[in-house]
Formats: sequence, C-alpha cells, structure tokens
Amino acid sequence: MVNVATSAKRAQFDRLWNTDNFAKQKQFRNLMRSKLDQIKVPFTEENARGFYMGEVKAPPPKEEYEPQFEERRGPPRGRPGGRGRGPPRRR
Repeated sequence: MVNVATSAKRAQFDRLWNTDNFAKQKQFRNLMRSKLDQIKVPFTEENARGFYMGEVKAPPPKEEYEPQFEERRGPPRGRPGGRGRGPPRRR
C-alpha cells in the first residue's frame, strides 16, 4: 500500500515539474524554491523531489544561545508613596 502511494506521489511530482503549461510549471517550481529556501537547502530538482516526497528535512538547529548572567538585579524600586506616575489621588 505504501509503495503505491509513493509511486503516485512521484508521478504527481514528475507531472507538475515537467508540465507543458508554463505558468503551472513556474508556480510549482517557485513553491518548491521557497520551501527549500526556508529550510536552507539548495534548489535542485533532486532536492525538490526529496522535499515533495518527505525525504529532505531541515537540518537540526545549531546550539541554542543561552546568555550567562552572573548576577541578577532585583525588581525596580518604586517611588515613595506607593504610586507610579500621574497626579496625586484625591481624598
């Protein structure tokens, strides 16, 4: 069952990639180009086919940046009276 689905998907890719309708061909190739650009993979027919078939994935992300803080400051000190900006409260 899986083999039938992959062969149908491969045939669909070939049909879209090599169609006689230039506008559809250009639209499909631009879609593949934008998808491959998002995952930072060079745009080739082989890579586009792999992405369409679900074989080409984005490379794993590099090390995440984690800032190292040696000392942390406390919360900001408020103004005397306990209120922030603005006119004084009426009593």
